[in-house]
Amino acid sequence: MQLSNKDKGIVLIIDDDRMIVDLVKMAFVGDGYQVLAAQSGTELNEMLNNLDLTSEMPFDLILLDLLLPDTSGEELYRLLRAHSQIEKIPIIILSAAAAVQKRIQLLKMGADDYIIKPFNVDDLLMRATVHIKLGKMRQAKNEVESRIDLLSKIARMINSSVELNQLLVDTVDSLRDSIQVKNVDIFLPEQNFQAPFFEGIKKLPESYLTQAPLNDGSSIAAYTFKAGEPVMVNDVLTDDRFSPEIDQVPGQETENLICVPLLVRNQVVCLLRLMNKVGGSFTADDLSLVVSVANIITVALDKTFLQQLNEARGHHSHESHARSVSLAEEFGPPLQEIHSYLEMAIQAAGEPQKQNEILQMASSEIERLIHNLNN
Repeated sequence: MQLSNKDKGIVLIIDDDRMIVDLVKMAFVGDGYQVLAAQSGTELNEMLNNLDLTSEMPFDLILLDLLLPDTSGEELYRLLRAHSQIEKIPIIILSAAAAVQKRIQLLKMGADDYIIKPFNVDDLLMRATVHIKLGKMRQAKNEVESRIDLLSKIARMINSSVELNQLLVDTVDSLRDSIQVKNVDIFLPEQNFQAPFFEGIKKLPESYLTQAPLNDGSSIAAYTFKAGEPVMVNDVLTDDRFSPEIDQVPGQETENLICVPLLVRNQVVCLLRLMNKVGGSFTADDLSLVVSVANIITVALDKTFLQQLNEARGHHSHESHARSVSLAEEFGPPLQEIHSYLEMAIQAAGEPQKQNEILQMASSEIERLIHNLNN
């Protein structure tokens, strides 16, 4: 196996012809790709069995020969498309069979391209580069749509009757799946744990909630709590603030993390933490999504605080009901507007500039709502 610039792409060629494999390796490695090879169905199965299950897409492109010694190319194609980590990876068929029907059959099955042997290696490289770029664009588009769906889902829950603890559970689960991290939790400082306001948070299942003292600034969590600003660290061992006792969960060593404050009435009350991204480092997009989610949760926390404050004042039932109606009227329209912006952003998935502008409007509306609640 020859290694090259992994960032440009990883290409898997499945072909029993050693000369073709060497030719493809020479061309693709020379252009900055990493190339892996399997020369039979048996070798491919061994490779698939040894795949890193934490990697969402282990290859960026697959070149598949239809004539292999131990199995048919069509059978291998179905095997690849049935694999959860490979089903969306571009596949180019390489075949000496020039029959039009065979080509149509494979393209109808979902193959991205069909190249007849013998082929011009420069033509193959050019087509491969196009399909790799298209594949990455589709992946990026799917990620954006998934994240917009997440924000829209949370906004809808806040505007419904979902209890705070259920909202937090659903949010943690959704973030874990969307960003692909091993652990997401709500960090509640020990000094806040007995306050009546946190009854809803304390109902969280144990795996969703971490409680620990924050008596000084010797941890990333303590820094985030004190500074009131989000933190992203992709190598915790190089960060002087990192504390193994505070900044990780039992039984799991922290490699990287995102820590974002959650506020009530402009005061940090707890933290939203993500630790150990699967298969890589956190990105600026990851941090932006978590901050957006935290802003929406802040609205839910403020809503809960105001409701509990109203109940604590001992109002008569009629007055309490009137206040609840007032809260619904206060929160309903802006949350509906935020939801509308997110729906518009989903519809604008093919127009990145327009989509970013809509998301900025949604973010501004969230910030304005939080500001109004705190004044």
